[in-house]
Amino acid sequence: MTKKKTRRKSNKIVGRCLESDAHAQTIDEGFAFLDRPILMPREALAYQWALRSIALDNMRIKSESTREAVDDGTSYFSDGSIKVKAHILSGIATDVRFASDDPDASLDRIMLSFVKVYNEQTRRWCPVDSHLWLFIDQLTVRQGEGWEERKDGEGFGVALGDRVIILAEDRIYDGPKGMRRHGVGEWSVLSSSLLYGINGKKRFRICEVPRKVVTDSYLMFFKKRGEQVATALVNNGEWAACQERCREAAMREPWSLVAYLEQNKHPMYR
Repeated sequence: MTKKKTRRKSNKIVGRCLESDAHAQTIDEGFAFLDRPILMPREALAYQWALRSIALDNMRIKSESTREAVDDGTSYFSDGSIKVKAHILSGIATDVRFASDDPDASLDRIMLSFVKVYNEQTRRWCPVDSHLWLFIDQLTVRQGEGWEERKDGEGFGVALGDRVIILAEDRIYDGPKGMRRHGVGEWSVLSSSLLYGINGKKRFRICEVPRKVVTDSYLMFFKKRGEQVATALVNNGEWAACQERCREAAMREPWSLVAYLEQNKHPMYR
C-alpha cells in the first residue's frame, strides 16, 4: 500500500503590524507570518521579494521623527582617549543604491527597514524609524566580534530580506527643518538571518530560513582570510539580475504578491 501524496497548500503571508513609537509602521520583530515553512530556494526568493515590497510600501520618505528613540537603547563606548557612542541596531535589508548607473558600479549604501535599537536593561528592541541608510564607506570589521574564533575561509553573508544586527556609532546631524537627528557613522555586522513566523493553533513561533535554502540575492559576503576579513559586494548589474529572478520567483509563488494586501486588510496590532 503506497502512501498518498498530499499537495502542499499555497502559502499565505501576513505582515504583522506594530505602530512605532517614532513615526513608522513596522513589522513586529522584522518578519512576517506564514502558514508553512520555507523549504525551497524559489520560495525563499519570493519571500525576500515580499519583505522588500512590504518595507518599501511602509517607508516614509519625509519623516517628522528626530530618531530620539535611539537613546532608549544601550550605549557603548569605544576604547581610547576619544569616546565614541554606539548602539546595537537591527533592521531588514530591503534596498540598495550604487555609485552610478554603470552595471559594474560598486555598492554605495544599504537600506535597513523597520529599524530598532536594543535595550539590555529591558531586554527588548525599541522601534526607531521606518528606514536607515548604511554607507559602505563606513563599513568596518571590529576586533572581538567573533572573527578571531572563525576558521580560515569561514564567513557569512547579508542577503535581501535578512534581519541584520549591527553595532553602529551614533552620529548626530542636522535633519530637515533644523531637527537634530541620530544617524550612523562606522558600523559592523554582528549577525544576519532570514526570519519568518509560523502561525500555530495556540501561538506563533519564530523560524530561520536555512542558509542552504538562501542561495541567491546576497548583498554582501564576509570571509576570513588569515588575519584579515575579505568583503565581497554586489554590483549594479548583479543587483538588476537578482531583482529579475526575485520577480520571476514571486510570479511562481503568488502568495508573495499579495503580502502587503493581506497586511493592509487585516492588520494585527499588539
